[in-house]
Amino acid sequence: MLYEVGVRWERERKLIEAKNSTLAKREFCKRTGRKYDDPWSGVSILTARQKDANPAQKGRIPDVTE
Repeated sequence: MLYEVGVRWERERKLIEAKNSTLAKREFCKRTGRKYDDPWSGVSILTARQKDANPAQKGRIPDVTE
């Protein structure tokens, strides 16, 4: 899954491929040189939002066959 990760009060975000938001935040910390467990600059100040893999299919009714 693709996640948009960044510091809560900053506009800059990075797109990171990860299995879940926690792993995306860990990867963001690695890439930016942050310590994941630091209470002042680690994971507690980050947000990770899942991005749509294909925005062209947004609003499309899924094909359900039985």
